[in-house]
Amino acid sequence: MLIVGIDPGRKGAICEYWEDKDHIALYQMTIETFAERANQWTVYPEVAIYLEKAQAMSKQGVVSMFSYGRHFGQLEGILMGNGLDYNLIAPQSWTSKMTKTYAGDNAKQRALSAAKFLFPDVNLLATKRSRKPHDGFVDALLIAEYGRQKELLQNENNVRQAY
Repeated sequence: MLIVGIDPGRKGAICEYWEDKDHIALYQMTIETFAERANQWTVYPEVAIYLEKAQAMSKQGVVSMFSYGRHFGQLEGILMGNGLDYNLIAPQSWTSKMTKTYAGDNAKQRALSAAKFLFPDVNLLATKRSRKPHDGFVDALLIAEYGRQKELLQNENNVRQAY
């Protein structure tokens, strides 16, 4: 099964996590890249897409939030246009589950600690010249892992109900 985690911000990212192959691919968020990847997801027999739900953010201006909402709507439109089902998840849902036991003074530091611990071999740098991990890569990776865990739990529940 392919699990997709999407951090929708303009500096966000896309994570493709092949559960059976144990392979992870990270992409920086652009509408063009997103449309290309979404088109590819249509060929997979099993794909679970987890998109972080858009919401107002403190200290953001009206124009900035409008732009963010428009961008989020474009992502949803691409998913719908490709006939792809997706799960909207609130940032609080995945962050509380994925980062609560990790060290850090703020949410970004806890997310980075969690990503490094859970995926020590995944390169979180956007380019070879980058010095610090890409926040979007960290978030998209953890969103995908959150989705993987939800899918496992749902499959276990389905098996139990069958008996």
